[in-house]
Amino acid sequence: MKKLILIMVSLTFIAGACVGSAFSAEKSSNVGKEAYTRTNLKANGAEIYFHNMEKIGKEIIPIGTAVVVTAESKKYIKFYVANDGKQYRLKVPASSYSKYFVEDSAPVVNRYKKDAIGDMRVSTGMTKQEVYMSRGCPAWIALGKKSYFYTLDQILDSDNWFYNRDKRKEEMVVHFENGIVSKIKKLK
Repeated sequence: MKKLILIMVSLTFIAGACVGSAFSAEKSSNVGKEAYTRTNLKANGAEIYFHNMEKIGKEIIPIGTAVVVTAESKKYIKFYVANDGKQYRLKVPASSYSKYFVEDSAPVVNRYKKDAIGDMRVSTGMTKQEVYMSRGCPAWIALGKKSYFYTLDQILDSDNWFYNRDKRKEEMVVHFENGIVSKIKKLK
C-alpha cells in the first residue's frame, strides 16, 4: 500500500512538472523585443487604456512607432518609445500583445487615408484594418461584448464597433458592410 501511494505521489509530481514546463514553453515573452505600434495609442500620462477614448489623454503615440517591451504580466505590458525613451504602461494582459504591436512597421495606406489615420478620424469607405489603425481597439464589438475579452481576429469579424468618449459615455458606433465602413453614428 505504501509503495502504491509513493508511486502515485511520484507520478503526480512528474505530471505536474511536465505540465509546468509545457506551459512555460508555450508562453513566449516579448520582453526586450523591438516592435511597432499597430495602431495610434492615446496616452494619459504614462497610462494607456485598452481602447482609445476621445477625451482621455492628449498625447498620441502614432501608428508605426518603434517601441521596446520592458515588462509584461496578466494586467499590463510596459514599453518605451525607441527614439525618445518615454515609458508607458498599456493596461492589457500580455496575451493581448498582437492587438497593439507588430514585428514589422505599419502598412502603407493611400494619402487621404493616411492623413485620416494620423488624425484618428474614421470615415466611410475605410476598411476594418484602417479603422483599427486610426482609432485602435473599440471598447465594444456588440452590445454586451467588451472587446478586451476578444482576440484581434474576433474583433475584426464583428460588424459593429463602439468607441467611447470617456470611461462612461459612448462617442460613436462604426458599422461595417463587407469589411468597409458603411455608416458612422455619432453619439451625443
